[in-house]
Amino acid sequence: MYITCIFLLLGCSPASPESEPDVSGEVLEIDVEESKFLVEGHGPLVGQGEETFQVWFSVGNYSEQNPKYNLMYDEDGNEINIEKLREGYNVNVWAQNGITLDSAPPQSIVEHLRVLNKN
Repeated sequence: MYITCIFLLLGCSPASPESEPDVSGEVLEIDVEESKFLVEGHGPLVGQGEETFQVWFSVGNYSEQNPKYNLMYDEDGNEINIEKLREGYNVNVWAQNGITLDSAPPQSIVEHLRVLNKN
């Protein structure tokens, strides 16, 4: 019973930026009014092949509930918000609990984001 509880707790813990990102790719579109952006890339959230996929990521006001969510940083390590994100940026994104909604394209919520470089 004890081991089962540990596995359940570990499975529900927030993703760590030290772990493999859920999606690595390029920001294609940003909707500041809706607080979301579209990334095309690859990673465990969308599949591990040569083929790339698109995922909409929402940036909600979840930091009040859990300050570990919606942490977004530029390539210099400075905290940013969606207004400072730009189309063409290459990013690593960790999804909240590694979950996507089954839609086309899939949708998820940002837990962490790091800008790799600004194209």
